[in-house]
Amino acid sequence: MKNIYKEHYRVICERGMITPTTTSHEFMIKLEEEYEELLNEYADDLHMNKRFPSREFIQEGVDVMMVIANMLTHLGISVEGEIRKNIETQKQRCAVQVK
Repeated sequence: MKNIYKEHYRVICERGMITPTTTSHEFMIKLEEEYEELLNEYADDLHMNKRFPSREFIQEGVDVMMVIANMLTHLGISVEGEIRKNIETQKQRCAVQVK
């Protein structure tokens, strides 16, 4: 299976939205923008009595996730590898709580 994080990063680079000179600060500005859009969609869902989660809310949530994934990829970090490590950490925490 193709690594979807790397694939998404590649597509965004092809669109020119990420370049070799893109800084961490620029990623953080984009993250803030996307998070604000997510909050707005959440508020719209509540105030307009939309079925939650709306398609727009889901799309903005994915945008937030992918900005973070793209930043980590840009920094040379394997997103999939880090998720796997996090899963193991969560399993260990669960085992400690059960004891």
